[in-house]
Parts: sequence; structure tokens; C-alpha cells
Amino acid sequence: MRHSKLLLPLLSLTAVSVSQSQTSDADDAAAQMKLFQRCGGVAARPLPRGVTPGIYRGMMGAQAITLELKGDGSQEGQMAADRYAYDRHGVAIALDRGRAADRTANYSLLGVESVFQGDGYSVRGCLSLTADAGKLNGQWFTPDGKKKLPVALARVNVAAAPLALPNSPELTRLRASDPFTFLALNRAWTKTAGGLKEPLTGVTYPRVPGAAPALNAALQDGQLKLAADALDCLSGGGVNLQNGTDYSGSGTLSWKSSHLVSLHENVEYYCGGAYPDNYMAGVTLDARSGRAVTLLGKPGTLWPGLSALKLQALYLARYSGTDVDAECRDEVAGAVGNDTEYGFPYALYLTRQGLAVWPNYLPHVTSACAEVVTVPYASLRTLADPKSVYFRDLYPR
Repeated sequence: MRHSKLLLPLLSLTAVSVSQSQTSDADDAAAQMKLFQRCGGVAARPLPRGVTPGIYRGMMGAQAITLELKGDGSQEGQMAADRYAYDRHGVAIALDRGRAADRTANYSLLGVESVFQGDGYSVRGCLSLTADAGKLNGQWFTPDGKKKLPVALARVNVAAAPLALPNSPELTRLRASDPFTFLALNRAWTKTAGGLKEPLTGVTYPRVPGAAPALNAALQDGQLKLAADALDCLSGGGVNLQNGTDYSGSGTLSWKSSHLVSLHENVEYYCGGAYPDNYMAGVTLDARSGRAVTLLGKPGTLWPGLSALKLQALYLARYSGTDVDAECRDEVAGAVGNDTEYGFPYALYLTRQGLAVWPNYLPHVTSACAEVVTVPYASLRTLADPKSVYFRDLYPR
């Protein structure tokens, strides 16, 4: 078979790429083997006989822990993503699954706790467990054997766990889809001024005294989502990072009327990678049902005549002018600011002064250009729907 001169370089590049990929896979396999050898074992995807997937709770030394064992449905070539957490912290520690090197140890489960340090992984701890009538017993130890802690765990039925929080849709969903995170967050939260604080992550969120139960359930759900994101970030998204992570999240109530409640979420985080980041989100809810209220852009909304293009013009008219350099203004005025193909480009929430608008489309390098601009409700009146049930909340006359 003859190849054209144009195809030959491409075929050569493809061959080099395949060769490099194969070399990389071989290097990864060798590195993985060394990690398991440090714990006296080998990698193994299937759970050993007598061990079922699910949630286990008990003690590691003097510390209460929760362990999650996944099923065997991980992708070919990938290790199962088991994890455990100290109950007083809730932050997940990832475990690579293996077994004892002795193949006769059919009931032995090995979890390797490896830490990513930027240039590779090193083993921080080893978890060796043996199944016995639905329980797991064994020890956690360091590779050098200098530190050993006894481990005793029992499988728990998460569906039967009593609720420490008011029941809500997100709490129910979390229990079914992510029981590990559910158990971490299903504990009494502490009161703060105007709301509650989730104790493990520090995420705060408002509550409305005397409000309909459905509204406060929706507010709890908003806080649960932020707290679950925080735990995922603080655990490195399944990677044990040597240099740590950080997450700060809150919701702040900005509007309350007969039919509407509005707030803004502020999140600053570093979950690994090149740099920290932040974002703002607006949340507006029906005061009785707790359902999300879409403010603009389509029939049935409060401002059906307000498009992203019109909102960008209103935003720019109130942007900080001479205090902001030309590059910032060019970024904010870019076409992406009125493009809704990938979602609405602004965070919106109600305030006493007007509609607060924050551009969420700026890249990280120009995120400092973003600022909250408040558009007075009077400027939006001609774009509003006077038949909306929410119209009189903003335009009483």
C-alpha cells in the first residue's frame, strides 16, 4: 500500500504518539506497582470474597471513621475509587484498591493512601482489612511500620440513618446518590446571624424566620450543594494533594417580599491546579413554594423583555467608567457578554436598590474586572410583565 507524501509525516507522528503513550502507560503501571509494594500488596479491582460494596463505620485507633467501598464497575485500567474520612473532619481520603501479595489471602482488602506531590505519588498510609461476618477488621499502618492503628468497622444501612436536619429534596437525593457525603453533612448545624453554618466546611446560608417550610427547605438545599462542593474541593476531588486545598462559601439574603426571596452566593476556592478562583451566583425563590424564579428573558418571567444584549448595555452604562482601564471595559463589552449559547452570562439577584448584575463570563486572567452593578427597577419597568404575580413586589404603584 502506497501513502502520499502528505500522509507520511502524519503516520510518523501517529506512530510516535502511540509509542509515547505506550511508554507512559508502562511507566504508570510500574509506578503503581511500587506504591502497592510499599504496603506489601498488589493492585486488584475486584473486592475480595466476603466483602460487599457500601458504607462502613467504626474506629481507627481512637478516631471514628467512615469508609466507602465502591463496586467493581470502574473503567478498565483504572483502580476502584474507595475513600474514607475521619468523622470529625468529613474530608475524604482516597484509597487505591489492592490485596495482599499472598494470593491465598482471599478475604484480604488493601487500601493504599497515596499523596500527590506535584512530581508523582508517595505512600502515606496502608489500610489492611479482613472480612468477618459483614465486618471489617485490620489495621492502618505506615509503610515503614513505625505507626500502626487498629481498625474495626461495620457495614451500615444509610437508608435507615435518622435525619439530623429537616427533610428536604437535596438531602433525600444526597442520601440515595452519595451516602458518604450525606453522612458527613447529616449532623446538627450551628446558628449564625440570620442563618445556619455547616460545621465541617464553614459554609453559611440564610434562613427566613416564620417562612413557609418549603422555602427554608430550598434554602437548606442551596447550602447542602455548596457544602458538598466544599467537601469535594477540600478532598482534592479524589486526589490526596500534598499542598492542601481551600474553600470559602456563603449565601447572603438581599431581598424579602410577599412573593419573593433573593440572595447571592459567594465562593472562593482552591481545589488544586495553577491558581485559586472565585464565583458569584444569584438565587431568587418563590417565597411560598421555594421554587426557583427565572427573572428575565422569556414569557412568564418578571422581565420577559430583558435579553442578555439589553442587560449588557444596562450594565456597561453603570460600569465604573474612568476608574476602570480600557482593557477591562473591552473585556466586559465583549460579545460573550450577550451570548446565551452556554448559559446566561450574568449572575442576578434582587436588592432594595435594584437588580444586582455580576458578569460570570470573564476568564480568570481578567476576573478582577468583574464588579457588581445595580440597575434600578425603574429602568426595567417597561421590560416587565405587569401580569406577573411578582410584579407588585417590585412595582407597588
